[in-house]
Amino acid sequence: MRFQIKTCYLHLGFMLLLLNCEIGDDNSQNIDSNSNPLLEIFSERFGQDVSHDFIGKIINVNHTPLSNVIISIGDSQAITDNNGVFVIKNATVKERFAYVKAKKNGYFNASRSLIPTSGTNNVSIVMFEKSIRGTTVSGEETTISLFNGASVDLKGAYENSDGVIHSGNINVVLNYLDATNSEIENQMPGMLYAMDNNTEAQILKTYGMLTVELLTDNGEKLNIAAGSTAQITIPLNQSLLANAPNTIPLWHFDETYGIWVEEGIATLEGNSYVGTVSHFSTWNCDVPFDTANLCINLNDNTSNVMSNANNVSSNLEVVLSAPEYGSISGVFDEQGELCLPVPTNVAITLNVNYVGTCTTDTILDQNIGSFSEDSAIDIYIDSIPSQNLISETITGSFLDCDGGPIANGYVQINHDGQDVISTITDGNFETSLLRCAMDNDFSIIGVDFESNESIGPIFYQFSEDNTDVGDISTCSELLEYMNIELEPYFIFPDGYTKSLSIFENLSTDYSFDAQIDNEGNLVIDWVPFSETIEFRLNTCQFDGVGSYPIVYPDGPCAFGNGNDTQIYFSAYYSENILPFQFFSGTIHITSLGEVGEYIEFNITGESFYTFDAIFDTTITGRVLRDQ
Repeated sequence: MRFQIKTCYLHLGFMLLLLNCEIGDDNSQNIDSNSNPLLEIFSERFGQDVSHDFIGKIINVNHTPLSNVIISIGDSQAITDNNGVFVIKNATVKERFAYVKAKKNGYFNASRSLIPTSGTNNVSIVMFEKSIRGTTVSGEETTISLFNGASVDLKGAYENSDGVIHSGNINVVLNYLDATNSEIENQMPGMLYAMDNNTEAQILKTYGMLTVELLTDNGEKLNIAAGSTAQITIPLNQSLLANAPNTIPLWHFDETYGIWVEEGIATLEGNSYVGTVSHFSTWNCDVPFDTANLCINLNDNTSNVMSNANNVSSNLEVVLSAPEYGSISGVFDEQGELCLPVPTNVAITLNVNYVGTCTTDTILDQNIGSFSEDSAIDIYIDSIPSQNLISETITGSFLDCDGGPIANGYVQINHDGQDVISTITDGNFETSLLRCAMDNDFSIIGVDFESNESIGPIFYQFSEDNTDVGDISTCSELLEYMNIELEPYFIFPDGYTKSLSIFENLSTDYSFDAQIDNEGNLVIDWVPFSETIEFRLNTCQFDGVGSYPIVYPDGPCAFGNGNDTQIYFSAYYSENILPFQFFSGTIHITSLGEVGEYIEFNITGESFYTFDAIFDTTITGRVLRDQ
């Protein structure tokens, strides 16, 4: 049994922007037949135009979400919101290739290439902020270096995009990517998929990457002048030196097509690869392997341990490993499908791992053989081998101020430091995930694209296997909100199993009073306060933002000992109003504003009407501070 109340809902002050629109050919995924005939021929292997859905998150290297990033997929465009999230539905891509581009002022262009699946395709991109590493002037030779040994030797001849020779200052921007970085698949452009000199498809094993940009003082992008060259130095991580070849192909990333293109050779000198290039983009030192596409379908229909109603756990990472090559990874869509390029004719090992911090246990470790052509396989997970994990499904409804379903939006669920994003379908959402067995807490942010409003984070606790958070609403007219949920811990007598509804049919004359009283305690009341309709939170030994234990009936914060930590509220039960009181738990004050600003809190623990009816209880709220 559970119930949820909503008294008032908050319209968050920031504006969320997200667009689905048509854009010009210069940002399109369609190919300019005059730009590179070989690439146009190569792209024919990607198949026909199809429509697919995409959802993604853009962050910086510190994992901070980036807003106002322009996302382009084919002829569709979106702008990330304050959570760094974008959603594009029905984007036109190819059957076997999709290219997602991300642009933001002050950052290097970023992208992700992938093999699209029939479900919603999940995209993660890390963007790097541009930083000038050195300056030079035209006509002078110079070397610009990073602290790790990456460098570029410039000969002094530069031109703009129209081929006009530049005379004056040049600002040099460099960014080095270490091949052993655990996040390199999200940091690099595209994916490690390439066209070699014979126009054959290759999957690459990288030894390091270097991006070089030349900018005028007013920000105009320059390149090496026709007929001139530059020398780049890409250092190797020490762990790669033992197996590094003496010479290695160089590849540049083509931002029009979203793939790597072979061009030149680099030579190992000491602990770095050194090569000569005729233009600047992102350059990559890689060993190529013949490749085929492999689609993996997660099937657990007999046990449903990893999914519910064909909604597959969304925090599972699949890692495919092969001798000499290394590994490539990805995540399932909600239908349990993932497609990745793999090296051909080598034995491949598949691992399925939990994305989170509470366990490093592997969920599935399986040898899946070798593949000489595009293939599809089914994998089966009949049980979760780790006692640290529980399969969970979260459901709910996302409503507008009038109680109508929100059709265009998403919810972001945070648990164990990971964000899981789920789109809204007709006002409803359903997300399956694995969660930590010892961590029952999670939070939800809801975003409505149509009204540019959001709600949350709202804090909850998991139920067993399936958690229904009920209705979540975002409303611009009301400024405060509170949610209360109860789950039976044990019930006696049987009559207590009827559902409850808190503050049923209250008028808008009711509000919250929140203050720091003369004794320094935080007190939040539902007003007008009465014996029939009440809510009160009174902290013990309040000291600002932090967590405060609820202990009943013993301890320094027990009832009657002064400066008590108290929480009690009223609820309707079978047409009667019943008083509830917290038995144990914790008050989390997550934000404490000044007078006229907001106080945010969540409370988790056990409350009771009598000791014959104890409930697991979660309360979340956001109220204006009155004094």
